[in-house]
Amino acid sequence: MRRREFITLFGGAAGSSLLRPLAARAQQAAIPVIGYLGLAPASSAAFRIEALRAGLDDLGYADGKNVVIDFHWAEESDQLREFAADIVQHRVAAIVSSGNAATLAAKSATSAIPIVFAAAIRLPSGRYRMVFEAVDAVRDPKREAHLRAERRSR
Repeated sequence: MRRREFITLFGGAAGSSLLRPLAARAQQAAIPVIGYLGLAPASSAAFRIEALRAGLDDLGYADGKNVVIDFHWAEESDQLREFAADIVQHRVAAIVSSGNAATLAAKSATSAIPIVFAAAIRLPSGRYRMVFEAVDAVRDPKREAHLRAERRSR
């Protein structure tokens, strides 16, 4: 076997075996990242984290499996704009905000990434459940009347 043929054969075999894992990794779907922006120390918001994970689980998402949640906890409202800009810079799939100040900071940071307002409500069982509402969603008077009637009946 000539030198040129050997190099071509060896180089082709080595190259294809090295590139196969890279191609396989490139074809894997990226796991979406959700940025969470809240105004509270992380230590005092364990119930919010639990409620968010339970709410996402109800929608078929499991943190660390098919979605990643990137938490940003501001201890002062002055930090919210900085954290919102950081979340936007990481190009998350959506931003979940907890509280009016966090929602306003997220809205000022982006108009391209969907923002979802989340509130934790306490159930009669003592557990918390997260309620989600899209920010800047189109208002439907019939839907709002239905929600008001549903709240009154509880």
